[in-house]
Amino acid sequence: MVLAELDQLDPTGWTTEMQEAWRKETGYIRNNVHRMDYPCYHAKG
Repeated sequence: MVLAELDQLDPTGWTTEMQEAWRKETGYIRNNVHRMDYPCYHAKG
C-alpha cells in the first residue's frame, strides 16, 4: 500500500517544505483511503 511506503520514509534531512508536503499528502490519503478502492468500483461498473 502506498501509505505504508510513505510512512516508512526517513525524514532526516528533509526541509520544512518537504516535511509539510509529506504531512499533507499522507493526511489526504488517510482521509480518502475509503474512496480509493478502484478495483471494487471498476468491478461494479
